[in-house]
Amino acid sequence: FILEADELDSSHPVFGLVKRFGKLVRVERLPGESELEAARMKLKPFGKTISAGAWAILEERMGGSGRLMDCVLDQLILYAEGSEIHEGAVEKLASEILQYEPFDLVDALGRKDIPQTLKIFRHLYHLTGDLTSTIGFLHWQLKRIWQAKKMLAAGGDFGPVGQSLRIPPFRLNEFLTQVKRFNIQELEQLLEALWRIDWDAKRGACDGPVALETFFAGVAGGLI
Repeated sequence: FILEADELDSSHPVFGLVKRFGKLVRVERLPGESELEAARMKLKPFGKTISAGAWAILEERMGGSGRLMDCVLDQLILYAEGSEIHEGAVEKLASEILQYEPFDLVDALGRKDIPQTLKIFRHLYHLTGDLTSTIGFLHWQLKRIWQAKKMLAAGGDFGPVGQSLRIPPFRLNEFLTQVKRFNIQELEQLLEALWRIDWDAKRGACDGPVALETFFAGVAGGLI
């Protein structure tokens, strides 16, 4: 198992379990830093690199999905002009590859528009063919919304909260709308339900895509 926490008091029982049975890893690097380095290593043999701004847009547009980001990187190697890939090249190619983005999936889910949610899910799943990647970008976006609600509840202003969560300016208003559509208890239930689907699918206890479609229907019906 991998247990992840943004904040956890050292007196929490999980620390005792990790000490006895596992290993504690403290991540002190900036979010996305190691991924950017890996992308630059992939591009280097082709005489290309990618700017930090272009990488931030790629991560946002692809919902943090490593599989989708790798797909776009392959296309950028072939078609991006010049030795450095800039924001414009990422925007152009992402628009050509994706009819919908992971952000659109969570937006449709928040509006409880299940026909649209299913349509977007099937489009993105067809691109990756990977259930783990699909669950990953759903979890990534819902967790950012949960983090924003926690920060705002603690008295934070939305501008600094958006910067802390690395929400780009072109997404800020849409992200705020998504934050308003969910409550914290609902988000925690959704994140737990996604974890269960991921776990059950990996051990062969369910049909992953069917379980996700059932999950979307459950959100609309208030069953989750």
